[in-house]
Amino acid sequence: LFRSMLLPFGLKNNQAEKLRIKGDSEVAFDKYQQALLICTDYSSAQKAIASNPPIPPTNIDVTWHGSTLRLNWPKVNARGLLKYRVLRKSDGAPSNSNDGEIIAETANTHLDDTDLCSSSSYYYGVFTLRSGAISTSFATSGPHRWLSPLEQVESLAGDGQVSLNWKKPKGCLKVEVWRRAGLAPNQRGEGQQLSTSELSVVDTGLDNDRNYGYLLLAKYPVPNNSKISAYSTGVSVKARPV
Repeated sequence: LFRSMLLPFGLKNNQAEKLRIKGDSEVAFDKYQQALLICTDYSSAQKAIASNPPIPPTNIDVTWHGSTLRLNWPKVNARGLLKYRVLRKSDGAPSNSNDGEIIAETANTHLDDTDLCSSSSYYYGVFTLRSGAISTSFATSGPHRWLSPLEQVESLAGDGQVSLNWKKPKGCLKVEVWRRAGLAPNQRGEGQQLSTSELSVVDTGLDNDRNYGYLLLAKYPVPNNSKISAYSTGVSVKARPV
């Protein structure tokens, strides 16, 4: 009985070795797996599988959904039980499978990253895992930067004036406020820019019983370029002095 068990074991292992040498690594993986089903602690097959890493995803598709960054990547066409290691790094793209924060090891081909700080830049790498082996190359994407809009924006209309105040998000350099009679400006540069303090502005000299619209934007620095700035999406406010 023992001899009859060894025969298919040796056959599977020999077939795997021939396929590996020939360069057909994925079929060789199947044969090594079959050999391990017969002899679970066969070290040569274990080492061969570990030295035969799977291929990585070809790319990462990244989209913003509010302050959440959604990552999608194509399923890898490889044999065996596959998982994916997702790395996040803030100071440049990962260089290997341990260079960065491991935010997930998952069988899914998508991930929502919600643990992000405003104005910080993020890079991602996705590797394929299989039977203890990890792909030597990987899909990468970045930088991706979330520019948080102003928070807790409030307005108060008075006699010929409108007061606006807000909370600055982390990383915000200053706040720009643009005003237009009637509807709020659609974009930066429309209407009249107001001079603001750090957390508020009082717009005076307005006509009572007339609608005014305001566009408030958070201004952020651009890494490695002090000559230009980046802006968040705007917060629109309408007010009517009385």
